[in-house]
Amino acid sequence: MTEHIQVGDVLPRVQYVADGVQTAFSYSFPIFTAADLAVYVGTTLQTSGFSVSGAGVSAGGSVLFTVPPAMGALVTLRRSLAIQRTTDLQADGIIRAKTLNDEFDYQTAALQQVAEDSGRAVRRAITSNSTADLTLPEPAALMALKWNAAGTGLENSATDLDQAATSASASAAAAAASAVAAALSATNAASDALPDATGEGGHFLRQKAAEDGLEYRAAAEVRGDIGLGTAAVLDIDTDAALAADSDSRIPSQKAVKAYVAATATASARLDLLDGNIGLLFLSVARLTTSTAPEQGGQEVADEFDDTTGIGSLGGATVGGGCVSNAGGTGSIPLGGLTITTEHAGSGSTANMTDGNTGTYFSPSPSGSAYWIGYDLGASNTYAITSYDYRTGGGDVGGLTSIVLKASSTGAFAGEEVTLDTWASSWTGGTTYNRPVTNSTVYRYLRWCHTTVGATYSPYIYELIPKGTASSANIATVSTAYTASSLPTTVTLVGIWKDIAGSSAVNTDVVFQVSRDGGTTWTAVTMADFGPGPVSGSRVLKGSADVSGQPSGTSLKWKVETANAREQQVHGIWMQWR
Repeated sequence: MTEHIQVGDVLPRVQYVADGVQTAFSYSFPIFTAADLAVYVGTTLQTSGFSVSGAGVSAGGSVLFTVPPAMGALVTLRRSLAIQRTTDLQADGIIRAKTLNDEFDYQTAALQQVAEDSGRAVRRAITSNSTADLTLPEPAALMALKWNAAGTGLENSATDLDQAATSASASAAAAAASAVAAALSATNAASDALPDATGEGGHFLRQKAAEDGLEYRAAAEVRGDIGLGTAAVLDIDTDAALAADSDSRIPSQKAVKAYVAATATASARLDLLDGNIGLLFLSVARLTTSTAPEQGGQEVADEFDDTTGIGSLGGATVGGGCVSNAGGTGSIPLGGLTITTEHAGSGSTANMTDGNTGTYFSPSPSGSAYWIGYDLGASNTYAITSYDYRTGGGDVGGLTSIVLKASSTGAFAGEEVTLDTWASSWTGGTTYNRPVTNSTVYRYLRWCHTTVGATYSPYIYELIPKGTASSANIATVSTAYTASSLPTTVTLVGIWKDIAGSSAVNTDVVFQVSRDGGTTWTAVTMADFGPGPVSGSRVLKGSADVSGQPSGTSLKWKVETANAREQQVHGIWMQWR
């Protein structure tokens, strides 16, 4: 077994963009102590609020934040070593392999760090044949860097380039303004002379079409020129005749109001109120003692007290005043779990998953390594995100690391993936919850323990995987509601909540309506009208033209989800006309 870390050809720096939820971030390069890892959030070096695991492990480890970094924040993990040598090999003394290997490992890691730093510096291309001096001149306030006249070195500019550009722009603008003023002066000079006003009463003075002088025009002609019609008098319109007489009347506020009232349909006016009307009906339905949907002449409101108004759940659940496709969280169901081990031992393997900290399983015979495997079953839908681990009081001295691997086939012949590497100082009799960064569902898990000492005999009291189940896609359909006449437009208002945190309306959740009892469906494009009455919810509203569906008066709504994203609908109001 290798007694020192292996420093591979791995960049000693890794970055992530935080999603506001993730707390564990892995790094794949080795460090010697936890203090060797510099942790940045944005451009700020962090000094607290996190823990580092994996020190002394060749494959690296992970950083666990107490509070998840904010969504969109850049998380940077970088090896930061002091460039120093702390060992001294004595003359004619014994040169121990471990001491020499540790020193070489440290110096190699330091060289990688220097190489990464120099890779960020300004430098010439490898193929450049320039021998110019790249030494920077002394800093000069507001001056720019430039090549000297010979192109052999760098120097400061003689002027502030920003100020020079601003002055040039101002000069150009002033020159343009002068040119415009000159042109206007020339035009005005040509047209300064006023025409003779004799016999031109009631006329307007205007510039000639050729813009070379002034002339008089009759009032009627001027009105025609500007689109007001040729009527002799422009009355103030005080009635509803605006539409028919707009070419010769000036509309008053009263006339505009009368015109809108006469021409706007009831349907158009109701479109502006549908969102508030739908919320009002849902609120009234929620206040009543009846659990059945509240139905009026042309609308129905279902606040999902129970399944009374639902004809088909389509995989959904109803409870807590909502229809949802809830995923599972917490302990992975362990009923019928198959456990395999590299070595048989004393105690039942089931003791590791019974939640009883007084029972254990002890692999035997002892050795320097062993693994324990779990088969979660073919129907497993849980992605492991952490596990509980507890070992005996006298057993932690020989344990050096635990590596969690996962497989979809169970072969563990190279196809498996490593989900976590845990190197720590354990306290016997303490139950740890170890977080795992993972969103993939695997059937087979294997915990590989590395130990030291030929007589090491572990006692494992708890090894319980936990995770999050993916949410099923649902297609929930309402019962049928009968319209008194053939509907052509159906409007929906829904109170929707995105539990997954990244669901898109009209993509991950789709609302549809039918007027022929659910045989034909038309999607309703829903718009976000703002926060809803349930914490974290949104009010969605949309209308659909169903005139193209087969004729019918049996109305239904349907809610479908996609991409296994957990969501809730806390009420639907449907109106038809």
